[in-house]
Amino acid sequence: MSKIIWLKNNIDINKWNFILIVCLTLFSSVIIPMPSLVLKKIIDGGFNNVFKENIHLVILYLLSPVFLGIVSIFLSKYSITFSEELTNSLQKNLYKNTTKKNIDFFINNSSGIITQKIVRESGELSQYINSITINLISQFITLVTTIYIMIKLNYILTILIFLFIPLYLIPTIFSKKLTLGLNKQSLDERSKSLQNIQETLNIGTYMTIKLLTGFKKEIEEFTGIVKKISYYNIKRTVRIEFLNTLNSITTTMLPILIFFLYLYMFPNDLDISVFIVFLTYINIIGNIFKNSFNILNKIPMFFQILDRLSEYTSEYMDVSYGKETITDKKIDIKFENVGVEKNGKKILNNINLEIKSGEKVIIVGESGSGKTSILNLISRFCLPKEGTIKFNNRNILNFNEESFIDNVYYAIQEPTLFNKSIRKNILYGNENKNNEDLMIASKKSYIYEDVQKLQEKYDTVIGESGFNFSTGQKQRVAIARIFLKNKPLILLDEITASLDKKNEQLILDTLLDDFKDSTCIMVSHNLFNIKYFDRVILIKDGRIEWQSKVENYEYCLEKLKSMLRS
Repeated sequence: MSKIIWLKNNIDINKWNFILIVCLTLFSSVIIPMPSLVLKKIIDGGFNNVFKENIHLVILYLLSPVFLGIVSIFLSKYSITFSEELTNSLQKNLYKNTTKKNIDFFINNSSGIITQKIVRESGELSQYINSITINLISQFITLVTTIYIMIKLNYILTILIFLFIPLYLIPTIFSKKLTLGLNKQSLDERSKSLQNIQETLNIGTYMTIKLLTGFKKEIEEFTGIVKKISYYNIKRTVRIEFLNTLNSITTTMLPILIFFLYLYMFPNDLDISVFIVFLTYINIIGNIFKNSFNILNKIPMFFQILDRLSEYTSEYMDVSYGKETITDKKIDIKFENVGVEKNGKKILNNINLEIKSGEKVIIVGESGSGKTSILNLISRFCLPKEGTIKFNNRNILNFNEESFIDNVYYAIQEPTLFNKSIRKNILYGNENKNNEDLMIASKKSYIYEDVQKLQEKYDTVIGESGFNFSTGQKQRVAIARIFLKNKPLILLDEITASLDKKNEQLILDTLLDDFKDSTCIMVSHNLFNIKYFDRVILIKDGRIEWQSKVENYEYCLEKLKSMLRS
């Protein structure tokens, strides 16, 4: 039941469209058996009366496929619209829910798996919903209408037909057992293929793989995956065709068996027109049962995908926000006994820390000591396992998301650039800024001269992951964004790691001067950068090992070197 509630919360249904589909389905289902009744009346009237008294029936019979076809076209149009609306709403909500996950979710789920869930499996789920609901209603109404007409025409023949109907169902009953497992295996392999493509065919990994292995191993691995997909698909197709052959045999044999049995029981009581109509109805009923069982066989697959999607969105804690707003543009930060775990291992332990508004703090330490985790906690990318973090003595969990967007800027270590122009990359999130702002930010990040050397200037496309730029240039493009942000809290994670010493000094001088009224916290491996900051904090093994004001630069530098060596 919880899975159905999850589904209900993640799809948006146009109720009027659904009502229209149901009405068209009911109408179509009721009239499907009618052409056979018209045919009976034509036969009963005799050949001589076909072009006299029964000409209107002949015209009605000939036009019935056209009429049913028109209804079918409209039903298909609104059904596919309904299915697409379901798919779009589910994909939108899955995408939205994914954006709310904490950073551990993205560490433990590859982009290939995320793409498979949001794009492909959500579409399949919507198709199953459409098939199970609309088609099942259609089959049921057609069945009830057909049985009612059959009983009115000849109830004994109707009973005989339903005694033999199980023969129709034998192939369908076995189809679930023969194909369900293969469907799941094929789905899993498709996820792997998407993951493989996205992980190997992007510009960063492409160059690494090309240099190390020349893609030989990756091609073999991908070939193995697609061969497995083909194997499962071929095996499933062969089994389905075998079942279809059995179904054709039963479809051919059933009318003959019923005909001879009825003749044996009632040798002088067979109305040829009734029997011809019943032959048509046998096929209709057989197809109804076959289609219904096919639909019912989709239900386990429907729940398989539903389980995968609901578990996927319930994995890891959502980054939840409160309702309060950060109103004070001067932000004091306080950590109270904060601890963080990752995969059962303590990353930060018992962190107690206060940073005053406007203070410039640099956090140093070895790789893996927990420095970046402090910035992730402040920016709400992850949540503490224990303890509390406060802004101006208020728990940061109480603030809404807009408050963080408006008041906190976090520049991560790996510069995130899009396959767009330099202009769009620098102005990303700052589209309201003008060309003058763009130039000033470029000059402060010392990327301006590099841009001027390019033929297209700021309209130059950077390329996927900034491939057309050097690592230092990419970092300076990302740094330019910082100067467009006038925010009271600035978080910087190794933002100058790829810069030469000259540019690093120039940028840090400019940046800290520009944001002299803001609270700035920077993570860095470069101990020499401590001279630009008010206070230095050394993190070691997830704890604050030492902290001091940088009043005596030489003393602090030697102290840090000594403590890191020990």
